[in-house]
Amino acid sequence: MRKLDEVIREIMISMGMEATSNKYLRYYQLGIQALDITKTETAGADYYKKHKKIAVNENGVVPFPHDYEDYLYVGICKGGTMVALTYSPDMCPPMHDDCGELQRVTRDGSTWYYGDSDIYGRPTESLSGAFGYFKPYYEGRYFVIEHSGIEFDSIELVYKSQLYEQDGDYMVFPYDVEVIRTYILARLHEDNVMGPVSQKQYSQHRFISEKRKARMKNNPIKPQDILNALRR
Repeated sequence: MRKLDEVIREIMISMGMEATSNKYLRYYQLGIQALDITKTETAGADYYKKHKKIAVNENGVVPFPHDYEDYLYVGICKGGTMVALTYSPDMCPPMHDDCGELQRVTRDGSTWYYGDSDIYGRPTESLSGAFGYFKPYYEGRYFVIEHSGIEFDSIELVYKSQLYEQDGDYMVFPYDVEVIRTYILARLHEDNVMGPVSQKQYSQHRFISEKRKARMKNNPIKPQDILNALRR
């Protein structure tokens, strides 16, 4: 992978500009926009997917990873097998004390934890095979998780991460460099109200073409995929 700063400076030099000119910030911002596009339209299937072993505290709360964007899967691992927890839109957030700190929930004067019952107040024995529930709270950036109390090896979060960063800069996958270059050119031509329409159309066509090429290179067809398609 390459740093976005390096890619942007290379693009500017190829256009006959000084990489230290006052236009650098504008080009860098366009580069970030292009990265958002490559993430959703050209990236390989596993490029931004991460696995994280998570620990549930006594309040049933798990903070989001620092680079969390959205969840793909929350499950319990037991004996080498992962079983999915069920998303529940009806789960309540944990209670807070007067200082705003998360605290255990009390019911009927006794202390209990999220794992002691399901979302409908039923004891875990009535889960009928369900291993538990979860719900993300995006404002507080945490999950609430209820599990059935069975013994398990770990709870795993599979999630979509944000753009990759290293040493304060964004990282670019090799096949996406040309996508970024053509996106910047297309935007510059689009913003030039005096520019010819044919030039704008050509630059947009190049951008779309480079996206298609990058998507194919980042997701090459495997022989097994061909065999599976033939068997259908």
